[in-house]
Amino acid sequence: MNSTVLRCYVVLDLAVVGPRCPVELTQAVLRGGASAIQLRGKDRPLRELAHLATALLPLVRAHNVPLIINDYVDLARAIDADGVHLGAHDLPPALARRCLPQGIIGYSPADCADLLSSLGADYLGVGPIYATSTKADAGQPIGTQGLQTLRAATELPVVAIGGITPTNIAEVLRSGVDGLAICSSVLCAADPHTAMCSIVSTVNTYFD
Repeated sequence: MNSTVLRCYVVLDLAVVGPRCPVELTQAVLRGGASAIQLRGKDRPLRELAHLATALLPLVRAHNVPLIINDYVDLARAIDADGVHLGAHDLPPALARRCLPQGIIGYSPADCADLLSSLGADYLGVGPIYATSTKADAGQPIGTQGLQTLRAATELPVVAIGGITPTNIAEVLRSGVDGLAICSSVLCAADPHTAMCSIVSTVNTYFD
């Protein structure tokens, strides 16, 4: 997997999207330079997620950006998504790999000890770095020091997630991560396209 797809990873969390149109938001962040889209809808019916994911596929394909499905390996396989993102209570990455042999598999470890469960994953989602209201079960923030500890403990690409805003991007990037997972900073922005463009510019300047 080319780790550049992780640089500006947008989590399309339907709980955060609220009354806004998820398709229009996806179009806006894709035009702004999002490098990957993860569809997350923990409180939504699977059929609704399948319908939305199917609508998003031609958009991400047009921008050559992967669509990652949160939690649901069966849905990712059924619609031919590019991959899946899993947590400590989901199907282990090694088993998910049997279902998606060519897919991108991400994993969010609970802590350093849980890194053993990441076998089969292509990248790790680490956080929350800062306090966040986006994910109710996210746990306590680990800060950049905790991020650095996890970064040093694995050779897998690492995406930082949780409370990341334009004001703390530089601090997070200095921790040695391969990318950032952005959610409310763009989904809740008055102009999601402009917000995405700004974040992408900052991140690309750092890596380039």
